[in-house]
Amino acid sequence: MISGGTIIETGAEISEDDQRELESILRYFDYSHGFSDLKYLPADFTGNDTEKYFGFSYISYRRSINQEIHYFDYYFKDLTKLIVRDYDYLYCFSDYNDEVRDAENNLKIKFNKFTMEFKILYNETEIYRKSLLPVLAEFHKENKGLSYEDYYEKEFTFTDENDNTSLKIIFKYFSGNYEKENPDDLNIRSISFIALIRLKN
Repeated sequence: MISGGTIIETGAEISEDDQRELESILRYFDYSHGFSDLKYLPADFTGNDTEKYFGFSYISYRRSINQEIHYFDYYFKDLTKLIVRDYDYLYCFSDYNDEVRDAENNLKIKFNKFTMEFKILYNETEIYRKSLLPVLAEFHKENKGLSYEDYYEKEFTFTDENDNTSLKIIFKYFSGNYEKENPDDLNIRSISFIALIRLKN
């Protein structure tokens, strides 16, 4: 835990969810920025120090200079009309807006840009959770190599529901990269989407 701006040992075991999120954050900074940009960590921190400070081992997937990296981005046509009659709420998400607190409706919606996990909480109780990464990976797999004109007119949406809520996500943009040797392992760098939500209870 952090106390007084310093990481201190607590002896408490980290949950699997927290460990997965920490690994994703570490991997993002390892590849995109460097550990030195992470506040509170020692200046000489490396991936080998993860067990010492966090209590679990970290495996770096940093690309070597010899590995070929492929980049991609997808822009989708701006909507001139949005039909929302089947939903109660509309929220916008991007790299700079990844959490909505709608106190009036007792809703909190979180999007973790490191893990691509989308969560809905109602009255502080989680009622929905889903990783958007498989959705993005499937679209990329089906449209990889197409020109901008080939997919621009498409509406890229994702719909889902459970006993508590119905959800529709309309993607506006996403970009990222992948290794030539691991084309299915996408690293999403930027994303923007609209979320339409209906509560069932």
